[in-house]
This record gives sequence, structure tokens and C-alpha cells, in this order.
Amino acid sequence: MLDWDGHIYGRLVRQIYEAANNPENWNDTVRDIGHQLKIGFIHLMLVSHETGFEYIGSTLRGDQDFDSEKLKDIALEDYRRVMILSQPTGVAFDDRLTVSEEHKRTSPISQDFLPRRKIYNIMSANMSFGDCEGWFGVTTRRSSEDFSDEQKTAFQRLLPYLLQSMRITKTNIDLQMSNGLAFNAVEELSSGVFQFLNQQIVNVNRAGKGLLKEGFFVVQNGELACRLPKIDRLLRNYLEQTDQLMPGPILLRDRSSKTDYCVRRHNPTPHFCHREVGESAGQLVTITKLRGAEASLFGDVEGFAQFYRLSEAEFDVLYAVLNYETLKELAEKRGVNLDTVRKQLKSVMAKVDVASQKELFQMFERYRILGS
Repeated sequence: MLDWDGHIYGRLVRQIYEAANNPENWNDTVRDIGHQLKIGFIHLMLVSHETGFEYIGSTLRGDQDFDSEKLKDIALEDYRRVMILSQPTGVAFDDRLTVSEEHKRTSPISQDFLPRRKIYNIMSANMSFGDCEGWFGVTTRRSSEDFSDEQKTAFQRLLPYLLQSMRITKTNIDLQMSNGLAFNAVEELSSGVFQFLNQQIVNVNRAGKGLLKEGFFVVQNGELACRLPKIDRLLRNYLEQTDQLMPGPILLRDRSSKTDYCVRRHNPTPHFCHREVGESAGQLVTITKLRGAEASLFGDVEGFAQFYRLSEAEFDVLYAVLNYETLKELAEKRGVNLDTVRKQLKSVMAKVDVASQKELFQMFERYRILGS
């Protein structure tokens, strides 16, 4: 008998979603599911068809080398693979109902591998999606046992949450793997590059940080916005478009500084569904300054500030001065007293060991030419 109250069920669902964002927790999560289901053997797997990369591979109450033997030695002979992939995604089924008598008599899977590993009656589900092959299966503790109606119901109830969490795991890992490759390249671009996941900013390159420092573009609640309400509405409407194909660029103008910006959405990893291109969860937005103020010095100023070990507040003052912004404007933007900003500028000059703003400019230019 399963003693599943609302507390146990809710806890398992929470664990499943926590594992989605922390893949190292999948083993513990699967172990807990197996304990609550009171089964003999449990296996959750998600592997890329194209690369063979294993996103999830969790085995419980079996030999430690189960996966290696199955994948390396008998995967090609496993008739159950075709059988599993032919089943609807996320729907539980009893393997015994789909295995022919001939396979039971002649296949080394049925005659050797499963008995040797003490894998008895199997209930499983096809958890494949996209370019990945996925599977979730459990077994009875003894060959003479069968699954109870309670076990079958509990197993099926967890499948939608597992499938969704497996999708999230894959997305997160793919983004982490691509970040190291893609963002190293975009750091040096003169255009601001903003990386999004589900409409939330997760990465910004140096030029993008420079644009944010200028104040025309801002980040609010993890989303890209503009400080001018009218322009902000145009930007948000553009970013929230759900057209199947990527829209063209839009032009945004800051008339106060006579600066034009070209904003463009990109779909770096589109997926194909029913022979049509669909949007991915991760997207890029680039912002290019077409005319107006001099290109941002953010990257060089950042390096200069790190070299002299300036604080974040001192960096802001230095950046403002080097971009010909008055201390009064900076104080108003930050909502602090003007004397506070003046003291921070004096601190910057002391750390750089200069006596005037003119010398500060000279030291920065020397750093740009020789030090960076």
C-alpha cells in the first residue's frame, strides 16, 4: 500500500522542479521517487540523438555499471528501444504487453541481461522530445509481484512534471554550454548584446553594459526597458511580439542627446516543429548606436577601474567624468548628494595619484594605449 498524502506528492513535485535547475540533484530525486513508489529498480535517462551527450542518467538499486553495459554492449540489440519510442510521450505502459513471445524466447535481453540484473516486470514511459531520447522506467521487487493500481496511478501522475523538468534541464545545460563559446565572441562587439531566457536577461556583453550606464536603456525586473515612457512602450511591444519569424529591426531615438539606436531581435537556436520554424526559449537582442555620442568606453574604463582597484561607486564617477557628464547630473541620476559624488571623485584621483581631472584623462589615455 502506498501512503501518498498531499504533502508527499507536493514534496516530490517540488524536488522534480528543483532538479530541473540543479541537475546534480536528479539522483537524489529519483532515489526518493523510487522509495515512495516502493519499487525494485528505477531508471531515468535523457540522451541526445545527435551528439550522444547524456543530460540525465540516474540509476537506482542496480549495478553501478548498468548504463555502460546497456549503452555500449547491448543497445543495438535492444528490441525494447523501438517499442518504447513508438509509444506516446509521457504516457505509462506495461512493457509485458508489448513484448512478443518470440523476443522473450530468443533475445539476449530477455534471456540474459534483464534476469542477470534482477530487472523484473517493467512499467515505463517514453520521455523523448526534440533531438533527445528519454525514458523513465520502474520494476517490481520480485518476479512474482505486480504493480498495484496505486503504483500505476502515482507513476502516471508524476510523468508530466518529470517531462517538463527534463525539458528545462536540457535548456539550461544547452545555454550553459553555449555561453562559454558564444559570449566570449560577443564581448568584443561594439553593439550591445543582451541574452534572454524566457524574456528575462541572463547575460549582457561589455557594450551592452555601457549602454545601460548611459541611462537611455535600463533593466527593470529582469527585462530590457527604456527610461522614456513613449519609447519604452515601443521597445516592449517589439520584444513581446510572438510572430513565428523574427521581426525586422526597429529604430529608437533619444532626441535629447540626438542619438539613434538600431534594436534587433535574433533567434539563435530555432527549433523545427511540423516542418515550420519555431522560436527558442533563449533569444538575443542587439542594440547598435547609429549616431550621436562617441562610442562607449565602458570596457576600457572597467579595465582601468579594476587595475586601480576602484569601488563600484568610484567606477561610476570615473565613467561619468570620462564621458563628459557633470557631477551634478550623476548625483541627480543616482539620487545622492553632490558632495558625496565629489568625495568619490577625490578618492578616484587619490588612488590613481593625479591632482586634476586633466591628469586623470591623460592617465586613462595612457592605459588605453599601453596598459589594456
